[in-house]
Amino acid sequence: MSSIRLMNQTSDPTPVVSLLAKAFFDDPEFVWMFPDAADRERRLRVFMSVFYTHQFSPHGQCYVNESLTAATYWLPPGAPFVGPREFVKMFPPIARELGTRLPAVLLQLHHMSKLQAKEPRYYLGEIGVLPEHQGQGLGSKIMQPVLELADRESMPCALECTNPKNHVFYQRLGFTIRNVGTSRFHPTVWFMTRDPQKIK
Repeated sequence: MSSIRLMNQTSDPTPVVSLLAKAFFDDPEFVWMFPDAADRERRLRVFMSVFYTHQFSPHGQCYVNESLTAATYWLPPGAPFVGPREFVKMFPPIARELGTRLPAVLLQLHHMSKLQAKEPRYYLGEIGVLPEHQGQGLGSKIMQPVLELADRESMPCALECTNPKNHVFYQRLGFTIRNVGTSRFHPTVWFMTRDPQKIK
């Protein structure tokens, strides 16, 4: 695990923000949020930067590999979530970028908040690998520090998956689909959880 490090909360988030914006460019959720492909990556950088600054930096953990080709955002047990009201209050830059999509995104957040796991758990906010480095096992490696920590603490993990192509990846790491959020207002979201694994 020497090639993976926990970012200092005062570190410049720009490289991670850029990485995640590229990694999520074709994700169904963000294609729906930002349908203009010509401007999507810029809007994604705003989105990822605000979430990093206001949620993951003060409350969570960001892991990166040495080459800055893979990264994860995690919230530890007890860390606060951001609901629709906090979204509007804390993230005016995102609201501006969403434009006419804002009401639908707020409705989605409200819907998702009812389906999210409520018990203490490690929550995976984002995982991204640069597109040109995908398929090399970097995603599995960048997940290991927190999965191993969760196992040592006998703590579950949870995430929301917005791309069905990623189901197999998460299932290989021990996640299972616990719930599915469907609506005519937003793309499908799969809620996945992972029970603590027995330490070998």
